[in-house]
Amino acid sequence: MKKGLLMLGAAAMMLASCTQNEVMEVSESRAIGFNTFVNNNTRAVTDITTATLTKFYVFGDYDNGASVAFSNTEVSGTSGNTYTPVNPAYWQAGKTYEFGAYSNGNGGSLTASFFNGALTISGYSVNDANDLIAATASNVAAPAYGADKQVALTFKHLLSKVKFTFSTTAVPEAFRMEVSNLKFTGLKTEATCVFSNNTISTGWSGTNGDYSIATLSDYAVTGGSASTDDILVIPQANASIEASFTVTIYDENSNVEVASNEFTASLSTTDGWKAGYVYNYTATINPDKVDGNLKPITFTVTEVDGWEPEQEEPIEPQA
Repeated sequence: MKKGLLMLGAAAMMLASCTQNEVMEVSESRAIGFNTFVNNNTRAVTDITTATLTKFYVFGDYDNGASVAFSNTEVSGTSGNTYTPVNPAYWQAGKTYEFGAYSNGNGGSLTASFFNGALTISGYSVNDANDLIAATASNVAAPAYGADKQVALTFKHLLSKVKFTFSTTAVPEAFRMEVSNLKFTGLKTEATCVFSNNTISTGWSGTNGDYSIATLSDYAVTGGSASTDDILVIPQANASIEASFTVTIYDENSNVEVASNEFTASLSTTDGWKAGYVYNYTATINPDKVDGNLKPITFTVTEVDGWEPEQEEPIEPQA
């Protein structure tokens, strides 16, 4: 039994970036610092925002890569303040710099490299707790000798997000409708991408695996629908993505299983999953779709009895 799922779009997190970095042993006030911005489109769901970014890793070089300022160097800070590398580098007047930076959900460093303005993240495995963002900046001129300058980074989201919303007309007090074993199979789960000019220049490529979404305990609820948790997925250009899941119906009061069935759904999209987009797939599955022999209890009225003939009862009023 199949039930098509309708994809509701969500929106992208699009960004641009500018940065500067230079190396020279001069006064501490000339150490290279960073300020950051994570563009936050209100139609998309993100884990990292400008306000919540506290740690990222940066690469930086000049002289066409011959001189290195930063190499996967940790940078920390808070929004509205300077983000400072743990190993400082210093501006060198007259030099032009290239920068690449990423944050894996404010977590640890990744296997990454930087060459000719291109940031490569290798063998990346999705972790639903970590929103992966990146930024690059090219042709960044050092400030005049003795002047200060911060590198302004604008980050872009590199992953996609997916969730499902299930609905039903079942009476909430009658059934509990659970969705389990919800997964995608045969999709990229570990991959490498190249990020330059503040965009993914070479798409994710790597090995295939499965994505699983946690059980949705009940969508036969007041309001008639409920959504799964979001999961992060690697963007991919599959024109047809298939999901499978099981819907199980339980009696609301006794919690006894009433019926269960497995479903598959083809999630056809023109562009597959695009970086920075959130996709909400929606479906209406009522009890009769789970079990065609499961029939709701209904009633018919055969008759409403009429009134008995009028009875006359004399009374004797008393003063």
